[in-house]
Amino acid sequence: MHFRVRRKSVRYSPESGGKATITLWPNPDSPWEGQHSNGLDGSGGTARRYKGAGMSGSSNGGHRSPNRRSTIELLHGHPLLAPMVTISGVALGNTSFVETPLLADPVHASLSCALVGEDSRQWEDTVDRLTLPLRREQDRRLAALGNQSAKEIRARIRSIERERESFFAGAVVRDPAAVATFEERIREFTKLLRPALVVENLRPGLLERAAARGGGSHLAAYNESLFSELTRARPDFELLLRSWQGKTPQTRLLQENATVSSVRPLIGGLFRLGHAVLARLACSSDPLFREFFDRLIVVAFPSAQLAVPDCWSELVSGLLSACSHQRGLRLTSAAHARLAGYRTEVAGQGRRNRHGPALAVKNAVILHFWAGDPAREVSGQTMELGIVKAKEFIGHSITTVNACVAAEPRELNEEERQLLIKLEVHGPLSDRDLQRKYKSISKEKLQERLRAMIEKGRICRRADGLLDVVRPTSGV
Repeated sequence: MHFRVRRKSVRYSPESGGKATITLWPNPDSPWEGQHSNGLDGSGGTARRYKGAGMSGSSNGGHRSPNRRSTIELLHGHPLLAPMVTISGVALGNTSFVETPLLADPVHASLSCALVGEDSRQWEDTVDRLTLPLRREQDRRLAALGNQSAKEIRARIRSIERERESFFAGAVVRDPAAVATFEERIREFTKLLRPALVVENLRPGLLERAAARGGGSHLAAYNESLFSELTRARPDFELLLRSWQGKTPQTRLLQENATVSSVRPLIGGLFRLGHAVLARLACSSDPLFREFFDRLIVVAFPSAQLAVPDCWSELVSGLLSACSHQRGLRLTSAAHARLAGYRTEVAGQGRRNRHGPALAVKNAVILHFWAGDPAREVSGQTMELGIVKAKEFIGHSITTVNACVAAEPRELNEEERQLLIKLEVHGPLSDRDLQRKYKSISKEKLQERLRAMIEKGRICRRADGLLDVVRPTSGV
């Protein structure tokens, strides 16, 4: 077995008879086979860990499974892996992140995933089953909140903090188990200040308000309704994009009295898209939508109903139990080398692949906590699996998008396709407003294109005189 002494491994406890004890953690870069490891095999090694320190502590519900490696192997081959990691990132919250010199900003587990298919009822059923652990926690928080105001909850938190300081009476060395007890009480009240975890099919433009209510970490689930009003939904897409990037929304910087989402919010996006809508989004020329789309994980919705693994609820509950801890992670030297190699590999390989290294780190963060790994570094094996999954997500996304774009009718020429995109992005327009979307086009030329598009049934003139895209009725 390979051991190393980790930071803060020397500690004092009353049970040790006044002697300091040294805790040895197994090296997370040790191989899985033939050795104990606290990485993806889930054995946890032989080291002891004080209560309340994370997922394996009994004070947070003892959510750590006895066989984490089997759980990881089951989930990372599951057809619904992409929405699973998206939901897991929300459960972890924006306090879990990785800092590496290979990437400019700290990377947390914010992801967006689209399930492509026309069966809305199957999508709703799958989302309900996958989000059940989040919704249960949300209901628990709302029930515990009751009629208490935020002012009353903050007062109770300050009271516990004063009680903690009085209990330790300025002691330099504190019993970790006692510290964990106070921290757990504070965490429970802190969660009441941000009860929202899941929002579904909000009207375009309301996501930022929901983010403020959710304390900066929640899942936004949408059907195609969000994509029917792209102009009004621009703030929502900007929030999702900046969340993926790990940045604070610009509205927070521009408003004097900001009541919008928190600093560096973690918003997970889960969408259902029909084939036609996905094809139009893929062809958008708007920089904001292109940036968002390049980071979107696209998955073809399985034709058959898929069962959610039995371990899923327990796993998400464990992540939620530990989500209040500030858990900044680093990469081991082996993980750093693997990530650097992958970044070199994908350099110059296209729009989607350039985001591959950040996606790999996001995957690795989630896999690290799925494994219940107490180490503060992401191991080389975890990073390797994160890279493998990033390649799979990107490859499947490209394949699915190309299939949807190829299936779209090809009777439009390039000029007609650009006209269709302008109406799709900017919404219903008058003839004059549509003409203004071009740098230069005569009224006669525009009317010629409009007549051709109306004859082909791709656009229509509404009763109020505005021009609009003809949308498919199935699956909407």
